[in-house]
Amino acid sequence: MFPPSTMTDKTRLRILHLAFEDYRRPWAGGGSLRTLEIDRILARRHDVTVLCASYPGSKTRMEDGVRYQHIGGFTRPIRANNRASLLAYFAALPYAIASRRNVDLIVEDFAAPFGSIGVPAWTKTPTVGMVQWLSARQQVERYHLPFYVVESLGLRTHRNLIAVSEDLASVLRMRNPRSQVTVIPNGVESSLFAPPTGSQRKDILYLGRLDTSQKGIDLLVQAFALIADKVDEDLVIAGDGPDEAKVRRLVDELGVAKRVRFLGRVSGDSKRLVLDQARILAVPSRAETFGIVAAEGLARGTPIIAFDIPCLREIVTPEVGVLVAAEGRFDPGRFGAALAEILGRPDVLADKGRRGPASVARFRWESAADAQEAVYLRAIEEARGNTVRPSRPHPM
Repeated sequence: MFPPSTMTDKTRLRILHLAFEDYRRPWAGGGSLRTLEIDRILARRHDVTVLCASYPGSKTRMEDGVRYQHIGGFTRPIRANNRASLLAYFAALPYAIASRRNVDLIVEDFAAPFGSIGVPAWTKTPTVGMVQWLSARQQVERYHLPFYVVESLGLRTHRNLIAVSEDLASVLRMRNPRSQVTVIPNGVESSLFAPPTGSQRKDILYLGRLDTSQKGIDLLVQAFALIADKVDEDLVIAGDGPDEAKVRRLVDELGVAKRVRFLGRVSGDSKRLVLDQARILAVPSRAETFGIVAAEGLARGTPIIAFDIPCLREIVTPEVGVLVAAEGRFDPGRFGAALAEILGRPDVLADKGRRGPASVARFRWESAADAQEAVYLRAIEEARGNTVRPSRPHPM
């Protein structure tokens, strides 16, 4: 349940955030980072409870003023691509929401495999849909079940939606013309904008979850194997994930083990250091929700090479990086050729790096939180006919 409110100000809301993924969960993605950053800022002026799927070792906790609770009761070991805990979470949601009546606003994060389960259709509480990506169509191809139908019906129940990119927003407006869609990009932690450490830039860096289906780390390893004898840089892989063993086997099979280093998961000072030591950050994703890693790299002055997918076009412009045409086929040969070419032009690469920090300066978590708060207040005003003002002005 929500902790007792300590404020009588009508702008202090009781927010229930249905955020399926706890950022502490093994191999958690960028969506959980957004939940962490946005909610801990909003918790300074609102009461926020986050409902997440259970996982081994999960327990209720207060962190940065946010109450994290886990539902679904799934405590078996997490394995690669195991969706059981998410299915248990969705099954437990109706009761979890019904038992929390004293709530001003419900925020539903869209999550695989269903996308949205249409929370506004079975609650009278004002709601906002938080959409980082629409994945049901891919789930249909994988499981041969009608998840796309569920997602479409759930999407139509929402009148207030938040999208992380303009490309995604256009899709939402097309599929639900009656909705109000607000674009609020993800942010970059402020410490990443600090001056570089002065380390020598010498590596090709991959930073993120080791996941072949979405993140495309297999494509990068194949691309690097094709150009390893043409470039001096090594490939550094920083991260962990469900496909780590698969990636290591691929590195061995392609004969580049002596040129590839695995660092494991990095954060804080270690993340800043590996970004400062990279000549270029490779983002070979087949799909992305926003591209936080690309924005983080640019904040450190590290240029980007990525496949040309919709959301990354908003971050990786020609001034700061290289986009490699996908054209329906993610070709490691094409990626490798583009990588070798830009590495052979050090002056151009350095110029792109210098332009990086200014290009992503607009991505700040404080600004994102203020803009998201404004959407919450608008949803409540529309549902209740009240005039609700933000507790402080917001710049977006």
